[in-house]
Amino acid sequence: MYHASVGTNGHLEIDFGIDRTGGVDPKHAACYAGFGGWIRSCYGTPVAQGALKQGATSIEVPFTKPTSVDRYDHRH
Repeated sequence: MYHASVGTNGHLEIDFGIDRTGGVDPKHAACYAGFGGWIRSCYGTPVAQGALKQGATSIEVPFTKPTSVDRYDHRH
């Protein structure tokens, strides 16, 4: 769901429950932390970085060995 919404330039809204004292239930906090950790694990260390030159419509990223790529972040 995360990649289908945020990954396509959309928004993902989750139920963020704040109690009457302004606190977050520890069980909910653990779920939020787990979700954040999962997102960070998806976007670990980039295998390559580059930028389009002005006017360019494509970029070539050479690899020196077989490399698995499962996501491409076009914003950087």
